[in-house]
Amino acid sequence: MATSVNLNNVETLQGEFYTNRMNGETKGVVRVSSGISSSLVPGLVGLTVGQVKGKLRTVFNIDPAAAGRVDGKDVGEDYILTEGDKNVVFAGVIGGKAR
Repeated sequence: MATSVNLNNVETLQGEFYTNRMNGETKGVVRVSSGISSSLVPGLVGLTVGQVKGKLRTVFNIDPAAAGRVDGKDVGEDYILTEGDKNVVFAGVIGGKAR
């Protein structure tokens, strides 16, 4: 006889990242977005926005001149991501004059 397993309380560990499916809580993960690229990325807590931009520049096609926003607020490249930060968005200059 097969036994069914309730996966609602299962925690998936991946470094500092885990999702508790019972309450939908996510810890140690930040959503990074640049243009149409967007993904949840574990292990960014404690890094600066500048470090995140450098690490993920190629994967997310981040413009080197892009400004960082954390949870809707403009931040400098020296801003350190904390456990409570949920979203980092890198946006390039729009409407700039061509060179």
